[in-house]
Amino acid sequence: MLKPFIFLPFLAIAVVSAGNDWATPCFGGTCRYNQQSSGSSTLWTSLVINGSPAAISDITPAAGWTIVGCSPDSETQDIRLVCTGNPQDCAHLDKNGAVGTIVRLPEDCGPMPFARVANKWLSQDQTVPSSITAKFRGKSFTVHELALDTDFSSVDPSQNGEVTLYIQGSSASGNQVDFNTTTVTDGDIQARGLGDWIKEVLSGFAFNYTRSNTLPPISVQKAFTPFDQSISCPNFTAEVRIDVSASAVAEISYGIAAVGKLIPPELTEFGIFAGLDAELDGNLKLASTATALIDTGVVTVFQQGIPGLDIPGILSIGPVFKVNVEANGTADANVDLDVDLSYTVSNAKIFFPPQHGSSSGGFTPADTNLKLSVAPNASLQGAIEGHVIPTIEFGLSALGGIAKASIDLNLDTSANLDLSLQATSNSFAGCIDLSGGLATSSFSR
Repeated sequence: MLKPFIFLPFLAIAVVSAGNDWATPCFGGTCRYNQQSSGSSTLWTSLVINGSPAAISDITPAAGWTIVGCSPDSETQDIRLVCTGNPQDCAHLDKNGAVGTIVRLPEDCGPMPFARVANKWLSQDQTVPSSITAKFRGKSFTVHELALDTDFSSVDPSQNGEVTLYIQGSSASGNQVDFNTTTVTDGDIQARGLGDWIKEVLSGFAFNYTRSNTLPPISVQKAFTPFDQSISCPNFTAEVRIDVSASAVAEISYGIAAVGKLIPPELTEFGIFAGLDAELDGNLKLASTATALIDTGVVTVFQQGIPGLDIPGILSIGPVFKVNVEANGTADANVDLDVDLSYTVSNAKIFFPPQHGSSSGGFTPADTNLKLSVAPNASLQGAIEGHVIPTIEFGLSALGGIAKASIDLNLDTSANLDLSLQATSNSFAGCIDLSGGLATSSFSR
C-alpha cells in the first residue's frame, strides 16, 4: 500500500565518484548504481538498495556469471547464463532461492540496473559461443535460464525481508551524485532515524545549481490571443480583445532526492529543487469597445521538454518548461491599452515542498512602457492585471506506477494597472497606478 509522500528539498551533492564498481559483486546486502548524464535525455543519477544478503544478488561477471543472450531494451525477458567464475560466487544467487531475489544486471542487459528473478530453470539449449566454452577447457558446464522483470510488487517481503531504496539526481555535471558507503546502511540510518539521515544527506549537497549545468538554454518567442469576445447588435458590434506576446531566454537546472522501498514498493520521501535564470519580455494589449469582466484563465503559449531522469521500473521524471499567460480585470468601452511585462530573474531557487526550502533569487523589473488611449468624454474605472508565468512541470512515476504525481514550480511575473480616469474634451482627470510583481509557488496534483 502506498503511503502519502513526505516531501523534502533537494540540494546538489558534491561528488566523490560517479563510476560503477563492476569488479565487486553485490553480495553483502548493499548494491549501488550510478548513471552518467547523456546531456540530452537523462540526469546524473545515483541509487543504492539495501536489504539482507539473501534479498540482493548479482549476475554480472563480478559474481561469476556470463550472460549468453540478453536484450538491452526489454524490462521483461528470459535470459540464458552460465557460471564461468567461482562456483561459490555463483551459488549466492540461490542463497535463499533465486526466485524473488533482486539482482544487479550488467550494463548491456536490460535498460534497468536491477531486476526481479521471476523464475529460474535449466535451459533446454546447453550450447554457448566458443568464447565461453574455451573458459572451461573441456570441462562440463550448465546453462541456466532466468525470467527477469521489474514487477517488484510480486516479491513476498517475508521471503528475504524488505529492500530499501535511496536516489539522488542532478542536471549539473559538477554534481554527479554518489553515496558515501559509511552512511548509506540501514543499521546506521535506523540508529540515527530516517529523518535525521535525510537531513544530513541534503545538508551535504553543494548548493550551487550553476555548476557545469548540462541542460541547454531554452529560447521562447510566442504571440497569443487568450481573450477575444464580441457581441453583434443591429446597429453596432462591440468587442473586447487581449493580445499577449511572450519571449524568454531561460537557463534551468534541477535535482531530486528520494527515499523509499523496492520491496515492498513504496516511495516515502521525495523532494525537488529547481534553479532558474531568465530574461522575460512580455506585452499585453487590450482593445475594448465594450464593458466586460475579463478572465482568461491560465493559457499555455509555449512548452518544451527538458532532459529527465529514467531508471526503468524504479523512477521516471519527465520535466517540461512552459510559458503561461493570464489576464483578468475589468475593461471599459473605447479603451486601447498597451503595457509591457519585462523582467530579469537571477539565481532563482524554487523548492518543492516549499516548507522545506525558501525560494529566493534576484528579480529586476525592466523599464515599463505604457500606452493608453481613451475615447473623449469617456470614464475609465477598473483594474487590469497581466501575467507571464514561466513554469517547470515535473511528471513523476515511481515503482511501476504505484506512485504518480505532477509537480509545478511557478514563477509568476505580473503587471497591475489600477485605473481611475475621467476624460473631457481636452484633458484627463484621475490617476493610473502601475506596478509589477514576482511570486513563486509550487504544488502537486
